[in-house]
Amino acid sequence: MSDPCFARHPHTQSIFIANRDGSGLQQIVDVLALSPTWSPFGDELVYSQGTGDGTQIFKINLMTHDVTQLTHDGSNYAGDWFDPSALSVSPQPRLLTTTWGEIKTE
Repeated sequence: MSDPCFARHPHTQSIFIANRDGSGLQQIVDVLALSPTWSPFGDELVYSQGTGDGTQIFKINLMTHDVTQLTHDGSNYAGDWFDPSALSVSPQPRLLTTTWGEIKTE
């Protein structure tokens, strides 16, 4: 999707999308929300939203507007998309202090 997404105004933040020329402004989330991130295919956003238990990460489908809460415990901010098949390194079992190791060859 080529439309930018943005969040503005602390304490009243929400998420909107618009065309590059500013037309077509659409509010996507009608609650206090921040840190939107596009999905790789541009059909969903993940974002942070305050709940009674802290800040959690949610996902919204931009076509259906279905919302899914992805985290439930602690405080979680600034979600991102991850594809394990694209991970460029393998864990290195000889070192206990790192989660990164040698570059994958396959």
